Amino acid sequence: PGKFLPRPRTSPAFSPPPPKQPPGKSTTLASMMRQTPSMPQRVKALVAYSAGWWSEPTEAVRRVPALIMCGEADPRYAATFEFFKMGQHLGCPWVWRSYTHTGHELTSSVRNMAEAFLAHFAFRKEPSEMPALCYGDIQTFKSVPLAEKEVIPEEFRIELPSQAVADVWEKETE
Repeated sequence: PGKFLPRPRTSPAFSPPPPKQPPGKSTTLASMMRQTPSMPQRVKALVAYSAGWWSEPTEAVRRVPALIMCGEADPRYAATFEFFKMGQHLGCPWVWRSYTHTGHELTSSVRNMAEAFLAHFAFRKEPSEMPALCYGDIQTFKSVPLAEKEVIPEEFRIELPSQAVADVWEKETE
């Protein structure tokens, strides 16, 4: 815990990054995502906040819970949301959260959401086998209990891993 993953190795889990991508946070995140499938026992969950490009997720990361976030005023919003949708299409246990009036900056809302999400998975042995307790609507950021999930249209519905995560997820930027 608390250590960086070793230098990424070639992995069939993700396609290689586009050529001539300048180094930066997007490159670092892509490297981390490529490393995840080769050491699933060391990755309980991950959080990503806004990147300009993403490698396409594959079946190898299907069991890794992730929180994908982006500010709605961030020029990287479309790429970040598309990445989330690709994971959702694969059936990945991923949570989406965007923030209005927020660009590419770390806010207390973003930090609080990341902390709540990671805290939920910190001491779990098999996070992907835990049933969803509540669901959220990614358009309104309102959550409902499992029994009411059908009130949210399927294309906007996500599983939220706990009520504690749902409570923070419902909060808007300050």
